[in-house]
Amino acid sequence: IFVINYNLPSSLNIYNDSFVWNNFNAKKDEIAGDAMWGLEKSYDYYKERFGRNSYDNKGHAISVGIHAGRKENLAYWLGIYGRIAIGDGDDSLYDAWGSIDIIGHEFTDGVTETTSDLLYERESGALNESYSDIFGKCIEYYAIPDSFTWGLSEKICLNGQPPYRSFSD
Repeated sequence: IFVINYNLPSSLNIYNDSFVWNNFNAKKDEIAGDAMWGLEKSYDYYKERFGRNSYDNKGHAISVGIHAGRKENLAYWLGIYGRIAIGDGDDSLYDAWGSIDIIGHEFTDGVTETTSDLLYERESGALNESYSDIFGKCIEYYAIPDSFTWGLSEKICLNGQPPYRSFSD
């Protein structure tokens, strides 16, 4: 149900089905393992807690593209295509954006999209992001409760950078 795609081209048309990804990059491709594990745990969390079969409850396959943005701090959900794209991070503030809470967040974007029909704009977009943040942290706690924190992205922070979002207050 999970597919990892390598080395997304910098001129990627994210809505095009003709992805051509190959070439293993050993320095950064531990992110592939992190992303696969995060997807597995996200899937397991929703299956165990809510009886869902994938993000759409129809068993749809999920594809993750790594290296979506070289030196980019980003991760995003690609709607009906069932894809998550992960950037490499800027190597100054953040490492690659494939930590379990971020993968759980993006997976939950898919759950929200297929269950609530919220428009991704203004207040409803903020609700979508909030739900995804919360469930991203729930998935992290489900998978690794002993190292859980209230920061979203804390595992990819470099050089004393604070988490991208924090629920500690």
